[in-house]
Amino acid sequence: MTTSDELYVWTWLPGQTEPVVARRAEQAGPLVTFVYGLRYRARPDAISLFTPKLPLLPGTRSLQSG
Repeated sequence: MTTSDELYVWTWLPGQTEPVVARRAEQAGPLVTFVYGLRYRARPDAISLFTPKLPLLPGTRSLQSG
């Protein structure tokens, strides 16, 4: 088995019955980066997953893990 430092974050949007991929997260040491998917941001019903730290904007957001 192999491990990956990349994961995909799924969410249920308000009023929807199926989850959608919202973003990709990657970790390199203590640094974790997040980027919303282009198709997710283009959805009219897209929401921020955590507004204070992860606003629904283009580009990569960095957070410290741990």
